[in-house]
Amino acid sequence: NALGSDRAQTINFSIPTSDPGYNPTTGRYTIDLNGALPLIKVNLIINGSGAEKLTVRRNSGGGYSVFDTEASTPIFNALTLSGLTINNGLSATSGGGIHYNGPGVLSVSDCVFNDNFATNNGGGISAGVSLSATTANVTNCTFNQNLTPTNNTSSVGGGINVGGTLNLAMSRLTANASGGGGGVAVF
Repeated sequence: NALGSDRAQTINFSIPTSDPGYNPTTGRYTIDLNGALPLIKVNLIINGSGAEKLTVRRNSGGGYSVFDTEASTPIFNALTLSGLTINNGLSATSGGGIHYNGPGVLSVSDCVFNDNFATNNGGGISAGVSLSATTANVTNCTFNQNLTPTNNTSSVGGGINVGGTLNLAMSRLTANASGGGGGVAVF
């Protein structure tokens, strides 16, 4: 965020096995968040080391999306994530795993979303719910047990909720639930 450039910034994960979040038995790294990450305000590419190798999860510190964006800046219009498991997000609004506040393009590939919850929409992903200019590209992802309240028909998209265009390919959605559109809701 501090760079403030309209050119996309890139984060590539390369975590050493000496990291305290590394489990040598499973070969998996876990980043346990103890509070919300800063809002993403610039175009950003996040490359994980593989969904089977790297988990980013809300561990403590209250309710928040694992990744959240701020769309009010004029230089933000794209977020790309790949190679991560996103777990245990807990949003009081939308997007337990990812809350993409559009407009622009959210691209997610080779990721796993499990056990994320949002009070309003998009347990796993919420993208541009009120902005029809948002495009979400989701490829080769798994959504499992992501939720919004099932007793409220206005809480939709247990797995994915998109306001705009959703391009969904080679992905699996299982055991997601909401008041409407348990797997996917697009407006």
